Amino acid sequence: MRNQGIIKILIILVALIVSFLLLLNYLPFFKRVDVLKEISELNPTEDTIAFISRANCSSVEKYREYWIVDRCQDDVYFKLFLKKDGYYLGICTTWKTPREAVIKLKDYIGGCIDLNAEDKDITSAGMRAAGLKNYLICGREIVFKDECIVSWWRSSV
Repeated sequence: MRNQGIIKILIILVALIVSFLLLLNYLPFFKRVDVLKEISELNPTEDTIAFISRANCSSVEKYREYWIVDRCQDDVYFKLFLKKDGYYLGICTTWKTPREAVIKLKDYIGGCIDLNAEDKDITSAGMRAAGLKNYLICGREIVFKDECIVSWWRSSV
């Protein structure tokens, strides 16, 4: 009889622990609305809202020079680089080569135009001084700041 009481208590404890762990697992999904609300301070563009919504991000970390929107799907996150009159968007991922970043972020910036094109670093001294790197990658001109793509377009070179 006493063993049955202990078993019932153990079952209740296990159920409570499992419920708590499930709640922690789903908590990031409930915070997604908060992410969009927090970045609304910056007057985000429709593209920024769409990118962050598509990536299902659930966290914002605010720093003096930029905000990081992370805990997103598919190894993507965003940096909102702050400037006097707003921000500019960086679409970020982990990468070893600039081409790898372009390929990983193709759903956001479009894919390669010419897979056989030679990749070149075409960064000017002024861009380098501003912390930017400019590359020709698979037929596109791509500008990076840190590990993020901040500008992309077709190359005329």
